[in-house]
Amino acid sequence: MVVGYETIVLGTQILYLRSLIKNKVAGTRKQKLGGNLIRNPIPARTTRDWELNGQGVIFDTASALATTQRKLLKEYDDIEKRQYNDGLIVGSFIILDLQFNDSDESPLTYEYTIQLLEYNQ
Repeated sequence: MVVGYETIVLGTQILYLRSLIKNKVAGTRKQKLGGNLIRNPIPARTTRDWELNGQGVIFDTASALATTQRKLLKEYDDIEKRQYNDGLIVGSFIILDLQFNDSDESPLTYEYTIQLLEYNQ
């Protein structure tokens, strides 16, 4: 636990987020096409999916460790399901968008934004 950050687990990664916005969105049928995710609405579907938007940071006392954690998180940006747990929501999620803020970053700290979508089919 890091004070001031929300801790989530995605796959085997422990992520520290400064902010995490949780929204319920209309459930869709999801299809992987190439490297893209296609979301098809289903008429009269009452199931809703969680969509999570967060701002996080990877930090460590050794630059090699922080860089390794960054590389592993980037590898998760592949539209594959990973188990997610934040203590309240538990389920399968995929990364919809992952952007690192590479300006003025030190090798000990990497800031990023992440968008996750529940993959419940």
